[in-house]
Amino acid sequence: MRRYVLGRSLWPRRAGRAASSAATPPRPRPLRTPADEGISSGLQGFGAYGGSISAFVKPPAERGADLGAGGGVLPCDQPGSQAALQAAQAEHMASIAMTGKLPSPRGHVPQKGEELSLSKHPSGPGGAPPSALPRHPPAQPTPIVRTAEANNARIERILQNQKAATRKVEEQLPRAKAADAATAQQRAREAEDYYSSLPREDVSKEEMWRRISAATADRAESSQRPVVMDADEADYTQLEEELREHDHFHYRLGEVAYEDTQVRRDYYAVWNLATALNKARWTMLEVHAQRGMKTTGAGMKLLFWKESINGIMDYRRMTQGQFTDSHPVLRPFAAAVQRNPTMTKAFVRGFTDARLKVIQQPGSVQQLFDHFDKFYGYLFNSLLEVTHVKDESAEHLMLHVGRAIGLTNHCVMFWKKYARIGFTMLPADLCADHHVNLALLKNIPLASRDRAVRELLHSVMSIAKDEMLHAEKIAKDVPPTAWPIVMECIYPNYYLGFLQRRDFNVSAMFADYNIENAGFAWYRVKKSWEWQRHQSIQRLVSEAAPLPFIGTSIAHRGSRYKMSPHLDNKAKNSK
Repeated sequence: MRRYVLGRSLWPRRAGRAASSAATPPRPRPLRTPADEGISSGLQGFGAYGGSISAFVKPPAERGADLGAGGGVLPCDQPGSQAALQAAQAEHMASIAMTGKLPSPRGHVPQKGEELSLSKHPSGPGGAPPSALPRHPPAQPTPIVRTAEANNARIERILQNQKAATRKVEEQLPRAKAADAATAQQRAREAEDYYSSLPREDVSKEEMWRRISAATADRAESSQRPVVMDADEADYTQLEEELREHDHFHYRLGEVAYEDTQVRRDYYAVWNLATALNKARWTMLEVHAQRGMKTTGAGMKLLFWKESINGIMDYRRMTQGQFTDSHPVLRPFAAAVQRNPTMTKAFVRGFTDARLKVIQQPGSVQQLFDHFDKFYGYLFNSLLEVTHVKDESAEHLMLHVGRAIGLTNHCVMFWKKYARIGFTMLPADLCADHHVNLALLKNIPLASRDRAVRELLHSVMSIAKDEMLHAEKIAKDVPPTAWPIVMECIYPNYYLGFLQRRDFNVSAMFADYNIENAGFAWYRVKKSWEWQRHQSIQRLVSEAAPLPFIGTSIAHRGSRYKMSPHLDNKAKNSK
């Protein structure tokens, strides 16, 4: 029967295949070798050598016959050859690995322990271990029966032996001590002879005294050379020019208040130092704001100020060099310290560290007060010292004024300037109470219109108002000679009313970087005229400012602040 796949018949193809198979010859069968013999009958297959290289080496019988017939000697069998040395080293290493001991340096002389071990184990290292040898069971010990007399005699004998040993040790102890003393004396004598025999230069007394005098003179000259504490007239001229250009208010205040030239220059020197430290601090803040920039330069500037001021205050010296020969800040300040040796080091060191300190955000109002007590309070105390005002009430008054100035300037007036570089001086606890964080403050367009931020600034100014009320209570005990320092209270007094009238918008009528607008300049003129007219510290500290030559304030309304929750808690804690 034919089959069809896709219309084709398979029958002719099968027929052709059968015809072709009949024409081709049959294939030869492969040669099969026995499994025991392998490829060659002489190699004995894989049973004997397992396919190793031993199959290509002569058998031991043939090698022995070749050596016996006068064959060559192996290199390791030749005495003194390199191969023989390597073979000996290999044997030593093998013995060390098997025994775990280094070879004896005495030429393989058996020790007592080795002789005993060899006598006990005659089989040697290659023999059976001791645990494999046959053992005889130990014989039962025979009981020893002793009488009382024998025990007493044995005890007496032991005691006599102990006494004899003790007597022998006591006799040998003095001899050992004497021998040790003699040995120590001998060693000391040998050391003395050795050092006395060394060649050395003989120096006379006159030469030695000349060298000592020269060293003392060089030391005195080197100690006097880098000390520069006096300022030249050119330094003071440059100082006054800088103050006249950058801080005209304090320059005019010094001219009006202090007729003595030295006191006025000391007043200028301390204020100029505080201004220079402020510049260094703002530079460091801007560098910290730019995370990708290195802070090496700004850090070196802060280190320069700290080291220079500490050197002036602690050692009464200023290093002479490229940056301090004509320094308009350090040289006048060093001269002021030299003229006022009773200046408190803690005050100068405190306001220096505070003005160079970088704070991203204070944690609480108390931490902020601690910072401003050093930032402003210690500075005002130093100014009181250089102007020869020694009064505890004045120091207490300026402490509260310094807190109010810090809260007004750094927390309120400069909050946008701090936020632009990623910082804020607004305390974290007050920010949390008003639901304000640093991220909101950085978004200046939104924060300027946010009601929570305005309420936060109101709370901060309420604290400043409370500090100024405390200052007014203390003002009656402050001497009038402190009035140039007390004039600093015009900053918080003016902005307490100004910000309240403008709903705490710090950008009203003036730029963010310049807080002295026209209204502040006029307020300063009115307070200066009031002091010249009445000479009263209480009127100077008060917020009211009468018009010149009229003596009264027309339509003046003082600031009205309610006690903030922080002040309520503070009053409760004080009670």
